Amino acid sequence: MRFIKRAQGLGFSLSEVGELLSLDQTSACEASHDLAAHNLVLVAQKMNDLAAIRQVLVDLVRQCEAGDGGANCPIIVALKRE
Repeated sequence: MRFIKRAQGLGFSLSEVGELLSLDQTSACEASHDLAAHNLVLVAQKMNDLAAIRQVLVDLVRQCEAGDGGANCPIIVALKRE
């Protein structure tokens, strides 16, 4: 059970965890490496996406804080525009 939770914590799907468990029994290091490398690429992509989202939110919050608090909220305007 600990193996499953640790693997899921590293981003492996339940089906990938099953595959890793079966690979473990056959000592298939190359196949488990390939799964981990694939997940590493996915994590990097997610981090890039989250960094982009973070920057947009930082910019929107700054615009909102710099505004006059009137009816034209920069956040609402930006969300309607995009």
